[in-house]
Amino acid sequence: MLSTQERSRNPQALTSPLGQKVISSGLMMVSSQALKLGLSLGSTAVLARLLTPEDFGLVAMTTPLLTLADSVSNLGLETAIVQRKHLTHEQTSEIFWLSQCVNTVLMTGLVALTPGFAWIFREERVIGIGLVISVGITARCLSFQQRALLKRQMQFGVLSSIELGSLLVGTGVALGSAFQGWGYWALILQGVVVELVQCVLYWRSCPWRPSPPKKLLRPSSELRSLLRYSLPLTGHRCLTRLGMYLDRLCIGYMGGPQVLGLYQTAYRWAYFPFEQIFFTFFDVAVSSFSRVQEDIERYRSYFRYGLMPIFGISMPALAFLYVKAQSVILILLGDQWAEVVPIFRLLLVAVFIASTYRVTKLIYISEGQTQRQLRWGIAYTLCMVSIVAFGAQWGIKGISISYVTGITLLTVPGILYCLQISPLGWTDLLFSLWRSALASVASAIFLLSVYQPVFSPEDSELLSELTLELGWFSMSYVILWCALPGGLNDINQLYRSLGVSLKNKEANG
Repeated sequence: MLSTQERSRNPQALTSPLGQKVISSGLMMVSSQALKLGLSLGSTAVLARLLTPEDFGLVAMTTPLLTLADSVSNLGLETAIVQRKHLTHEQTSEIFWLSQCVNTVLMTGLVALTPGFAWIFREERVIGIGLVISVGITARCLSFQQRALLKRQMQFGVLSSIELGSLLVGTGVALGSAFQGWGYWALILQGVVVELVQCVLYWRSCPWRPSPPKKLLRPSSELRSLLRYSLPLTGHRCLTRLGMYLDRLCIGYMGGPQVLGLYQTAYRWAYFPFEQIFFTFFDVAVSSFSRVQEDIERYRSYFRYGLMPIFGISMPALAFLYVKAQSVILILLGDQWAEVVPIFRLLLVAVFIASTYRVTKLIYISEGQTQRQLRWGIAYTLCMVSIVAFGAQWGIKGISISYVTGITLLTVPGILYCLQISPLGWTDLLFSLWRSALASVASAIFLLSVYQPVFSPEDSELLSELTLELGWFSMSYVILWCALPGGLNDINQLYRSLGVSLKNKEANG
């Protein structure tokens, strides 16, 4: 257990002006995320019944292309813009034009690689899908600077509105296309439309406009400094995402779109609880952590309390989904997806463990340690490639198990390497997660052993039963979380900080 002195380390940092802005920004993101969650769940429930696993598998075959483009685009300068303390108009203009040159080369390469992926998967439809997806990627690249500047200014209310609005439009297009019988094109159009709408809204919402281009072949010293930060970050993204997507590349090659569609769906919804929460808080955390990193006590306080909501929401969600995996899949996706349940459960365990490692991304970026992040990315990718390649000899099941095993084995070494030169330590990370992890596991055991279902699994009121079980689980989790040492004290601290933040917001109009 953590001592009282450790638990109370500089909690006043959360009531500082920056701390208040962090909390209010986080609230905006969480509120919008709840709306996006409802929209995503509703649209998925409909699309999963209108489309087939093969449709989802065809889209998944182009995901590595999309991921590669997203990793390399802008050379990681979007994150550098958010992390940088001081930035001039000339620097941002230089970043914009250099990035557009890089993105032009990237899009050309992406189009050229599309036939290669079609040959690997023995699926000609991948060519057309890749070409259309490149339109959405181009739109994302064109608006990265405006998006980064809004993040830098912590305009998360504007960002949330743009994301929600574009998702509404994209979902409408996808549902309309699916009802018209367009199959996998409904999923393709959804992503492309979202990117196009966001591009237009980012440009309208951010008044910044670039100056005419100059000296693109001879970057300024300031830009070279930013590139020293962003290029290792880009390299790390490429390497780690290669390791993360290797399982799907192998499954797509061995099993075709039908099997890949089942696996990709299980993967998506297993990671969904953590990623929805983590990426909701990510931009807020990077902006705030970067500004207080020189004040070690404030930095540790922000880190401890900033990660607490991430683990406090995602871990119980993962535990509940593990217990009720079959009911959730049947309600969310329908009977044709019942085969994904075993893989879904397996991946949920991996995400629960790996979530403790994924947050190291915040440490690397906020502290500017992207070169160390790249070095770990090289080691991580080599290990994952070896483990997945070993499991491939037992087919798709072997690939799934080896992927989960690799993620689990690399979690602790990844955390140790990250914290090696950081002012943060194990106690800071444990402070944020131990209570959530323990309460989540205990609540899952409680649900399995104590609560007896009222309806049979075949009953038409399966949704009502699941809602009741969620209520029991949530009640157990909250009681346990508060009862564990320091629980009420931390809730009280967050509540007081929230109260100060809301009062100041009202006072400022």
